[in-house]
Amino acid sequence: MSIFATIGRTAVLEHDACTNQAIVGVIPKKPGKVDNRFLEYALQQKTIELNRVARGVAQANINGSVLKATHIPLPPLAEQKRIAAILDAADALRAKRRESLEQLDTLLQSTFLEMFGDPVTNPMGWDKSTVNEQFDLRNGVNFASDQKGRGILTVDVKNMYGGSALVDTGSVYRVAVKPNDEQILRGGDILFVRSSVKREGVGWACTFLPQDEQVTFCGFIIRARPLSDQFDSMFLVYYFRQGYVREQLISSAGQVAITNISQVNLGRLSIPTPPFELQQRFAAIVESVEQQKAAQRKHLEELDSLFASLQQRAFSGEL
Repeated sequence: MSIFATIGRTAVLEHDACTNQAIVGVIPKKPGKVDNRFLEYALQQKTIELNRVARGVAQANINGSVLKATHIPLPPLAEQKRIAAILDAADALRAKRRESLEQLDTLLQSTFLEMFGDPVTNPMGWDKSTVNEQFDLRNGVNFASDQKGRGILTVDVKNMYGGSALVDTGSVYRVAVKPNDEQILRGGDILFVRSSVKREGVGWACTFLPQDEQVTFCGFIIRARPLSDQFDSMFLVYYFRQGYVREQLISSAGQVAITNISQVNLGRLSIPTPPFELQQRFAAIVESVEQQKAAQRKHLEELDSLFASLQQRAFSGEL
């Protein structure tokens, strides 16, 4: 079980291994009385409770004493196995849906490479320029926690990881700040995660669609606005998500408690300029696949709700 940063993530170890200090091994003292899969699900049920008592500055954590004091139900072994089998079946449905989403992402990745070639070798020989030459870069607004809850809609880093090429504007919050004109987002702006607790999260790119009211973005994000009309935003997002391009950004990042990229390092990246019509053809493919992904994510949310309900009933004696 993870006890540092991502607290409560639990899995059954399938082979001999050691762990680092962020993981604690939970070893039954009486193996014949505890089913490991049941134990895994029982511990998952405690995630909210464990996060509530977690402590930490840069990253929350719990210690072994907290976990040892945690109570879990322990019905007879046969009942444990029955409950685990039901939850396994429900979890398998969720896994299949996640696999379908991954396959759609793989499809977009392979389509991008087929249409535009490997960004490392640039086999199509597209003209190249730097981000600085093609984009206006701006950092977002900074604010205190007591300013949240009122004011202008504000994109946060969490809105960048929704599994889509688009910024998730369905869960943006409001902040009582007055951004300057350059910090008001426009449709087609590309947003980059400037600061991330997880190193692999920094530099992640999304594009912003226009909204009915003004929207700004937080200081942990860099906004890149194209200076010309020779780029399609969907092409740009998938170009910036290519492994080689992201590795350039990540390797240039500084890290203390969190990982940061700068406008300077982002501005040095080179970008190709394929024909605009080809970029638009790719964007149409992305739009079609994104619609399929949205339907898959909706179904996954339903399966997640079903699983949570079954898990709740299982550990309250109702299953």
